[in-house]
Amino acid sequence: MKKTLFVISTILLFAFFGVIVGVNKEYLLMHFNSTKQVHVHNHIESRHKLVSAVWGQEPSSVENLFEISDLVIVGSPINNKEKEYLQPYNDDDTITYTLNNIEISEVLKGEISSGNIDMINYGGENQNGEMFIWEGIEEIKDDVVYLLFLEQVSFDKETYFYRPVEGPSGTYYLENVSGKKLTNSSSTATEIYKDSNINVTEIQSELHRKMSQYNLKDIVELYKQ
Repeated sequence: MKKTLFVISTILLFAFFGVIVGVNKEYLLMHFNSTKQVHVHNHIESRHKLVSAVWGQEPSSVENLFEISDLVIVGSPINNKEKEYLQPYNDDDTITYTLNNIEISEVLKGEISSGNIDMINYGGENQNGEMFIWEGIEEIKDDVVYLLFLEQVSFDKETYFYRPVEGPSGTYYLENVSGKKLTNSSSTATEIYKDSNINVTEIQSELHRKMSQYNLKDIVELYKQ
C-alpha cells in the first residue's frame, strides 16, 4: 500500500512539474516573441530582431521639420495583404525596409506627379527570413490617416523612394478621423481633418511632445508662417 502511494505521489509530482515547465516554456515563448528580443533566451530563438539606431540631429521645431522635408503629405496606406520588403545592401542584411503604397489625401509641401507614392519604412524581412524591428519606428498600418514628413532617397540612383525624415521624427497619425471622408474634390484633408489631433504611438522626444499638442490645422498654420 505504501509503495503504491509512493508511486502515485511520484507520478503526480512529475506531472505537476511537467505542467509548471510547460507553462513556463509557453510564457517564455509569448514573452520573448512579444518583446522581440534579439538575444537567445532559454534556447528559444526569435526570428524577430530589434535594431537600435542613433539618428541625426532631431529637428528643433515643427517649422524645421517642414524645412528639411522634401515632401509633406496627409495620406493612408493602400491595403496590401502581402507585404513587400527591400534589402538595399547585399553585405548588410540588418538594413531592411517595408514598402508601403500611400494614397495621398493632400500635399502640404512638395510636388508629385500622381496620387500615390511608394514609401519605405525602416524595418522588414531580409532575404534569410529574419524580421528586423527598428526601435522607435512607427509601424505603418492600414486604415490609418497619417501626417508624413518625407525625404526622397535612392540606393542605385535609378529608383527613388520616399522615407520618413530622421527616423522616428517623420511619422504621425491623426486621431478621431473615424467616419470622416473626403467627399468631393473641393474638400481637402486639412478641411476634413483640421480638428484631428496629431499623435505618435510613443512620446520619444521633445519634437514628439510638441507635435502631440497640435491638431492638423495648427500644423498647417505653423508652416504658412
